[in-house]
Amino acid sequence: MNAVIRVLLTTVSLVLWAIPTARAATLLLEFDTRLSSADIRFPEAYSDLSAKFDENPTNGEFTVRLFLPDFERFASGTHEIPLNVGNALNWGPDRDRPPEVQTEGLALTLESRLLGPLEGIRSRVDGEDAEGKQVRAGVLLPDETQIADYGTLTVRDGQVVGFSYGWVKSDNPGIVSTNRFLVEKRGFPVAISALKIDVSVFGDPQEIGDLVLVKGVSPTVEVLMSPASE
Repeated sequence: MNAVIRVLLTTVSLVLWAIPTARAATLLLEFDTRLSSADIRFPEAYSDLSAKFDENPTNGEFTVRLFLPDFERFASGTHEIPLNVGNALNWGPDRDRPPEVQTEGLALTLESRLLGPLEGIRSRVDGEDAEGKQVRAGVLLPDETQIADYGTLTVRDGQVVGFSYGWVKSDNPGIVSTNRFLVEKRGFPVAISALKIDVSVFGDPQEIGDLVLVKGVSPTVEVLMSPASE
């Protein structure tokens, strides 16, 4: 077992310990995707940016992990489970308002290779390397509140059948902070105006103790860009 897997399992253990409602099976939905310029809608005047984006394939790498405790609640019937969206905590004039939690215990991470952590809480945990030595590594722990403008997990008869997530409002803190990085720090002539993630195909669930691991297959990520001057 390599160090990355050991640290991930340690992270999962911390998450399960931190969720008081996790009495039985906990769903872990995870998937990775890699965008290309074909997934990004650049303004026509900046179409030359497409080739530049593709020069480094890691620019488009995204990873999503979602935890949902008491997954057996959804063993029968169809359930549209809302993510805990619209929670821009510690951001703007609403920084002190309490979070709005639609689904207790549901927690999420979203990480971009180019932009860094977009959802979740940065932390450090102890683990072991390939030789069994203790190491301390940085991890991204899932957060029960999400900054997305919309998001839904769909479960039918205990099977994950759909996932959607998106930033679409101009004042979304993810859009604002990403554009601060792209435009102000990197000097990009374009800014992000929307980020949408959809998954409709999933692998067979794998049971690992009290964890039900489900992998998303061929997720669709769409990014809309607009001129930075707008």
